[in-house]
Amino acid sequence: GFHRPAWRQLAACSGADLNRWYSRAPDAVAEARDCCEFCPVARPCLIDALAAEDGLPAYLRFGIRAGLDPAQRVAAAHRSTQTRPPVSRR
Repeated sequence: GFHRPAWRQLAACSGADLNRWYSRAPDAVAEARDCCEFCPVARPCLIDALAAEDGLPAYLRFGIRAGLDPAQRVAAAHRSTQTRPPVSRR
């Protein structure tokens, strides 16, 4: 079956109508971002989103995750690859 990470139960959006997170309506996007702003699990949510979207361009990413839109997540993914320590090739 489908496995949901335990952190999702603690998410501020748990039980909410998630259509807001995938809407293009400015008021719905604002509501989603407001919900994410003080979410106690925003970091694991972002890590999950970046892992799920690894390598995808912004036009293939959808919705608000951890308060970030697709273009912002592309930028976050780019920043995270810039700060990773080099991999040893020994």
